[in-house]
Amino acid sequence: MQLVQQSPILQELLVERFQKGRDKGREEGRRLELLKLLYKILTFRFGVVATKPFEERLKPLDLPSLERLEDEAFTVQTLADFETRLAQKLLDK
Repeated sequence: MQLVQQSPILQELLVERFQKGRDKGREEGRRLELLKLLYKILTFRFGVVATKPFEERLKPLDLPSLERLEDEAFTVQTLADFETRLAQKLLDK
């Protein structure tokens, strides 16, 4: 830690790395919030149109549960997979 305190270059690199991590976290948080909203819209729309039980309506879309969306273990890769599947399902219709 003393080495970092004595070196302005190391301090600058440390601050830059912290800021990049913070910005990435904010972006992922915004994406998650948008996905939650989209999920709610889709489930409401399918809930109004369809008469099947809730779980059967969501199976064709292969959507994760809302609890899984809110789970901290929901990774960026899972988000990307979800977005890809959702886009493909919407294009297929």
